[in-house]
Amino acid sequence: MGMPDKFWLKNVAIGGGINFGSMQRNGTQPATVGATWGTGWTAGTTPAGNFSGMSFGVERAAATFGATPLPNAVPDSSLGDAWRTETALSVTYLADWWSLSSFWVPVTVGAGLDVRLRSRLWKGAAADGSDAVPLTDVIVSPTMMNLATGGTVYSASVNAQLPRVVFDGEHLFWQWAMEIVGAATNVNADVLHRNHPTYQGIDTPQIEDSSRFYSLSVSPTADNYCSAMVLRGNDYSPNSTYSPATAHTVGTTAPTKYSWMNYQVTQAVGTFGATPLPDGTAPQTSSPRDSYRTKDPCDFDADPCTWEMSCCARALSNASGQDGRWRYRLWAGAAPDGSDAVEIGGGTLIGTTLTNLPRADTVPPQPVLPNSIATVALGALSLHGKYVFLQMAWEITGAATSASANVLQVHNFTPNRVGLSIPAIVPWVEPTQQRRRAFRFRRWNKR
Repeated sequence: MGMPDKFWLKNVAIGGGINFGSMQRNGTQPATVGATWGTGWTAGTTPAGNFSGMSFGVERAAATFGATPLPNAVPDSSLGDAWRTETALSVTYLADWWSLSSFWVPVTVGAGLDVRLRSRLWKGAAADGSDAVPLTDVIVSPTMMNLATGGTVYSASVNAQLPRVVFDGEHLFWQWAMEIVGAATNVNADVLHRNHPTYQGIDTPQIEDSSRFYSLSVSPTADNYCSAMVLRGNDYSPNSTYSPATAHTVGTTAPTKYSWMNYQVTQAVGTFGATPLPDGTAPQTSSPRDSYRTKDPCDFDADPCTWEMSCCARALSNASGQDGRWRYRLWAGAAPDGSDAVEIGGGTLIGTTLTNLPRADTVPPQPVLPNSIATVALGALSLHGKYVFLQMAWEITGAATSASANVLQVHNFTPNRVGLSIPAIVPWVEPTQQRRRAFRFRRWNKR
């Protein structure tokens, strides 16, 4: 799963005729910690049961309160009654709890005022919120009671449980209004937003990934059965320039000869043979360690899609015109040692041929290395709770001219993205509700 998002409140208006307050997505807290902002209300002695919408950056007067419960309409960009993300979002959040945190203080006088914040989440493509659709009903905070000056900071923080939420080029809006629950005894009683040093803003559930990309790791799995494929999200993330000593001495071996990858071992010339590899042998955990394996069991199933696997190579110490390519096979199983692994389709997958392999130095500047890429279209796969194994072997397609010619496996090497890509996945969720429905049906049927 992707990480949750944090939306920080900023003491800055969106601008351009739109008076919403800004919300910053992630990063460091943008505003002065502990500062009291100008956004709030002078409630005075207004009686209970009155409501006033927020106007960003303004301390609204008592006369703005009325008997109509608020919020009761889409966010108002002229009034500025909401916070809005600085840019539109294209992201999906899992069904779970959202945390909405805000903090308040009386500045002039509290005078026993009782208030509570009423808020609502919306999303919409229009920057002014005119097409916004609600994500929640009005959420009412606990009452902030008997407000008094003197340093106490009052919380109006709430949680909201939402279903899966999809943003498709849309903004997130957090709309605010204040309700008077108990009247103050002083016409100057007020309440203003206070910037909390840690908790203010919105904390979302985890982001739902629609794909997985696994980088080839330089470290073996914890059980030492094979090398790990490490989940890297969807962005290129450098892991290591070279795999430590995962290599082949090819010498002048003739083409169409094959040798297993043996993780952290340099395979000798004598390991090459005429049998095309991988040959259907299940992943091997020693002599050779021929596979990369997901570090953890998968937390998803796969939709029908085209998988891609890739790995770079270079001449280790002798560039003598050697040509070759990586050959792959995909397996999945619940056992971490692959003892129950089954092929998940495609048979042996042949990567693109790498010709006249370059010898790259171990320090910059370095050449862009060739990448041996294979793809395969696979149907829907149930992978939840299973490890995926990427089994590999090297094929000589063009003989080198030196008996000491060699090939080194290379991992992430800018700008190539090296590893295993699964572009369409379905995050797996415990089907609690289905089981409960089935249980109720069985009980009714028994009666």
